[in-house]
Amino acid sequence: MLELLLKVTALGIASTASPGILAVSLSILASRMESVRRLAALLAGGVLAVLLIALAGSQAWGGSLKFTDALIPYTDLLSMVLGTLFIAVGLYELVHRDAENKQRFAVKKLWRLFVIGFLINITNFDAVLLNLAAVRQIASAGLGFLLENAYIVYADMFYLAPSLLPLAVYVIAPERAERTLEPIGIAMRKYGRFIVAAVFLVFGALILLRMS
Repeated sequence: MLELLLKVTALGIASTASPGILAVSLSILASRMESVRRLAALLAGGVLAVLLIALAGSQAWGGSLKFTDALIPYTDLLSMVLGTLFIAVGLYELVHRDAENKQRFAVKKLWRLFVIGFLINITNFDAVLLNLAAVRQIASAGLGFLLENAYIVYADMFYLAPSLLPLAVYVIAPERAERTLEPIGIAMRKYGRFIVAAVFLVFGALILLRMS
Protein backbone atom coordinates (compact mmCIF):
# COMPACT_ATOMS: atom_id res chain seq x y z
CA MET A 1 0.00 0.00 0.00
CA LEU A 2 2.82 2.42 0.88
CA GLU A 3 4.64 1.52 -2.33
CA LEU A 4 1.52 2.30 -4.37
CA LEU A 5 1.06 5.61 -2.54
CA LEU A 6 4.67 6.60 -3.27
CA LYS A 7 4.34 5.70 -6.95
CA VAL A 8 1.08 7.58 -7.37
CA THR A 9 2.51 10.58 -5.51
CA ALA A 10 5.64 10.65 -7.69
CA LEU A 11 3.58 10.45 -10.87
CA GLY A 12 1.17 13.04 -9.51
CA ILE A 13 3.90 15.54 -8.64
CA ALA A 14 5.41 15.21 -12.09
CA SER A 15 2.00 15.72 -13.72
CA THR A 16 1.72 19.15 -12.09
CA ALA A 17 4.58 20.44 -14.26
CA SER A 18 2.26 22.19 -16.72
CA PRO A 19 3.56 25.77 -17.03
CA GLY A 20 1.19 26.56 -19.89
CA ILE A 21 -1.93 25.75 -17.86
CA LEU A 22 -0.48 27.52 -14.82
CA ALA A 23 0.23 30.59 -16.96
CA VAL A 24 -3.36 30.61 -18.21
CA SER A 25 -4.67 30.32 -14.65
CA LEU A 26 -2.46 33.16 -13.42
CA SER A 27 -3.53 35.29 -16.38
CA ILE A 28 -7.18 34.79 -15.50
CA LEU A 29 -6.52 35.80 -11.90
CA ALA A 30 -4.54 38.82 -13.00
CA SER A 31 -7.41 40.08 -15.17
CA ARG A 32 -9.57 40.76 -12.07
CA MET A 33 -12.73 40.24 -14.16
CA GLU A 34 -14.88 37.62 -12.40
CA SER A 35 -11.62 35.79 -11.81
CA VAL A 36 -12.99 33.07 -9.52
CA ARG A 37 -15.91 32.15 -11.81
CA ARG A 38 -13.75 32.14 -14.91
CA LEU A 39 -10.99 30.04 -13.35
CA ALA A 40 -13.61 27.67 -11.89
CA ALA A 41 -15.00 27.18 -15.43
CA LEU A 42 -11.50 26.40 -16.70
CA LEU A 43 -11.02 23.95 -13.82
CA ALA A 44 -14.37 22.25 -14.54
CA GLY A 45 -13.17 21.49 -18.06
CA GLY A 46 -10.07 19.91 -16.55
CA VAL A 47 -12.21 17.77 -14.24
CA LEU A 48 -14.06 16.37 -17.25
CA ALA A 49 -10.72 15.55 -18.86
CA VAL A 50 -9.41 13.60 -15.85
CA LEU A 51 -12.70 11.71 -15.54
CA LEU A 52 -12.31 10.49 -19.11
CA ILE A 53 -8.68 9.54 -18.45
CA ALA A 54 -9.72 7.59 -15.33
CA LEU A 55 -12.42 5.73 -17.27
CA ALA A 56 -9.99 4.92 -20.09
CA GLY A 57 -7.27 3.73 -17.72
CA SER A 58 -9.62 1.65 -15.60
CA GLN A 59 -11.14 0.16 -18.72
CA ALA A 60 -7.75 -0.75 -20.15
CA TRP A 61 -6.24 -2.27 -17.00
CA GLY A 62 -9.22 -3.92 -15.33
CA GLY A 63 -10.09 -1.44 -12.59
CA SER A 64 -13.43 -1.20 -10.82
CA LEU A 65 -14.74 1.26 -13.44
CA LYS A 66 -14.33 -1.14 -16.35
CA PHE A 67 -17.46 -1.96 -18.35
CA THR A 68 -16.14 -4.73 -20.59
CA ASP A 69 -13.39 -7.34 -20.59
CA ALA A 70 -12.72 -6.88 -24.31
CA LEU A 71 -9.36 -5.18 -23.77
CA ILE A 72 -7.94 -7.69 -21.29
CA PRO A 73 -6.12 -9.74 -23.98
CA TYR A 74 -4.39 -6.54 -25.08
CA THR A 75 -3.19 -5.42 -21.64
CA ASP A 76 0.46 -6.27 -22.38
CA LEU A 77 0.28 -4.50 -25.73
CA LEU A 78 -1.20 -1.40 -24.09
CA SER A 79 1.47 -1.50 -21.39
CA MET A 80 4.20 -1.83 -24.02
CA VAL A 81 2.81 1.14 -25.95
CA LEU A 82 2.53 3.22 -22.77
CA GLY A 83 6.04 2.30 -21.60
CA THR A 84 7.52 3.11 -25.00
CA LEU A 85 5.70 6.43 -25.09
CA PHE A 86 7.02 7.25 -21.63
CA ILE A 87 10.62 6.70 -22.66
CA ALA A 88 10.14 8.63 -25.89
CA VAL A 89 8.54 11.59 -24.11
CA GLY A 90 11.23 11.50 -21.41
CA LEU A 91 13.97 11.78 -24.03
CA TYR A 92 12.04 14.50 -25.84
CA GLU A 93 11.69 16.52 -22.64
CA LEU A 94 15.45 16.49 -22.14
CA VAL A 95 16.10 18.19 -25.48
CA HIS A 96 12.95 20.26 -25.93
CA ARG A 97 12.28 23.60 -24.29
CA ASP A 98 8.83 25.16 -24.38
CA ALA A 99 8.57 28.83 -25.19
CA GLU A 100 7.47 30.87 -22.20
CA ASN A 101 3.79 31.73 -22.38
CA LYS A 102 3.29 35.34 -21.37
CA GLN A 103 -0.03 36.04 -23.07
CA ARG A 104 -2.99 37.07 -20.94
CA PHE A 105 -6.13 35.05 -21.24
CA ALA A 106 -8.92 37.34 -22.50
CA VAL A 107 -11.80 34.85 -22.94
CA LYS A 108 -14.76 35.92 -20.81
CA LYS A 109 -17.61 33.50 -21.58
CA LEU A 110 -17.73 30.67 -19.05
CA TRP A 111 -18.74 27.95 -21.51
CA ARG A 112 -15.76 28.82 -23.70
CA LEU A 113 -13.44 28.64 -20.72
CA PHE A 114 -14.93 25.24 -19.85
CA VAL A 115 -14.21 23.97 -23.37
CA ILE A 116 -10.71 25.47 -23.32
CA GLY A 117 -10.07 23.95 -19.89
CA PHE A 118 -11.03 20.54 -21.26
CA LEU A 119 -8.92 20.91 -24.39
CA ILE A 120 -5.73 22.18 -22.74
CA ASN A 121 -5.91 19.39 -20.16
CA ILE A 122 -6.80 16.50 -22.48
CA THR A 123 -4.09 17.60 -24.94
CA ASN A 124 -1.48 18.12 -22.20
CA PHE A 125 0.30 15.00 -23.40
CA ASP A 126 2.89 14.78 -20.64
CA ALA A 127 0.38 15.05 -17.81
CA VAL A 128 -2.13 12.73 -19.52
CA LEU A 129 0.48 9.96 -19.79
CA LEU A 130 1.59 10.47 -16.19
CA ASN A 131 -2.00 10.40 -14.92
CA LEU A 132 -2.79 7.39 -17.08
CA ALA A 133 0.21 5.58 -15.62
CA ALA A 134 -1.01 6.40 -12.12
CA VAL A 135 -4.44 5.00 -12.99
CA ARG A 136 -2.72 1.88 -14.34
CA GLN A 137 -0.87 1.39 -11.03
CA ILE A 138 -4.09 1.90 -9.08
CA ALA A 139 -6.35 -0.22 -11.29
CA SER A 140 -3.88 -3.10 -11.22
CA ALA A 141 -3.60 -3.12 -7.41
CA GLY A 142 -6.97 -4.78 -6.73
CA LEU A 143 -8.00 -2.27 -4.07
CA GLY A 144 -11.78 -2.43 -4.35
CA PHE A 145 -14.13 0.26 -5.61
CA LEU A 146 -13.95 2.83 -2.79
CA LEU A 147 -10.20 2.73 -2.12
CA GLU A 148 -9.35 2.55 -5.81
CA ASN A 149 -11.38 5.63 -6.61
CA ALA A 150 -10.00 7.45 -3.56
CA TYR A 151 -6.51 6.89 -5.01
CA ILE A 152 -7.67 8.09 -8.44
CA VAL A 153 -9.09 11.28 -6.91
CA TYR A 154 -5.78 11.76 -5.08
CA ALA A 155 -3.85 11.44 -8.36
CA ASP A 156 -6.28 13.75 -10.13
CA MET A 157 -5.75 16.48 -7.53
CA PHE A 158 -2.13 16.68 -8.67
CA TYR A 159 -3.14 16.68 -12.32
CA LEU A 160 -5.51 19.60 -11.74
CA ALA A 161 -3.10 21.51 -9.48
CA PRO A 162 -2.06 24.07 -12.14
CA SER A 163 -5.65 25.36 -12.08
CA LEU A 164 -6.78 24.17 -8.65
CA LEU A 165 -3.88 25.63 -6.65
CA PRO A 166 -4.17 29.19 -8.02
CA LEU A 167 -7.93 29.11 -7.45
CA ALA A 168 -7.55 27.90 -3.85
CA VAL A 169 -4.87 30.47 -3.05
CA TYR A 170 -6.91 33.25 -4.63
CA VAL A 171 -10.02 32.34 -2.63
CA ILE A 172 -8.07 32.14 0.64
CA ALA A 173 -5.85 35.19 0.12
CA PRO A 174 -6.76 37.09 -3.05
CA GLU A 175 -4.39 40.00 -2.39
CA ARG A 176 -1.34 37.75 -2.21
CA ALA A 177 -2.35 35.13 -4.77
CA GLU A 178 -0.59 36.43 -7.85
CA ARG A 179 2.53 37.49 -5.95
CA THR A 180 2.77 34.09 -4.26
CA LEU A 181 2.15 31.93 -7.32
CA GLU A 182 4.23 33.79 -9.88
CA PRO A 183 7.61 32.43 -8.58
CA ILE A 184 6.15 28.90 -8.81
CA GLY A 185 5.26 29.50 -12.43
CA ILE A 186 8.75 30.80 -13.18
CA ALA A 187 10.39 27.81 -11.47
CA MET A 188 8.22 25.32 -13.34
CA ARG A 189 9.04 26.98 -16.66
CA LYS A 190 12.76 26.71 -15.89
CA TYR A 191 13.08 23.29 -14.26
CA GLY A 192 9.77 21.45 -14.74
CA ARG A 193 10.92 19.63 -17.88
CA PHE A 194 13.83 17.98 -16.04
CA ILE A 195 11.50 16.62 -13.34
CA VAL A 196 9.08 15.37 -15.98
CA ALA A 197 11.87 13.77 -18.04
CA ALA A 198 13.25 11.84 -15.07
CA VAL A 199 9.85 10.49 -14.06
CA PHE A 200 8.97 9.52 -17.63
CA LEU A 201 12.20 7.59 -18.13
CA VAL A 202 12.03 5.75 -14.79
CA PHE A 203 8.38 4.79 -14.99
CA GLY A 204 8.62 3.93 -18.68
CA ALA A 205 11.33 1.41 -17.87
CA LEU A 206 9.30 0.02 -14.96
CA ILE A 207 6.19 -0.40 -17.10
CA LEU A 208 8.14 -2.32 -19.76
CA LEU A 209 9.90 -4.51 -17.18
CA ARG A 210 6.73 -5.38 -15.24
CA MET A 211 4.34 -6.29 -18.01
CA SER A 212 2.19 -9.16 -16.78
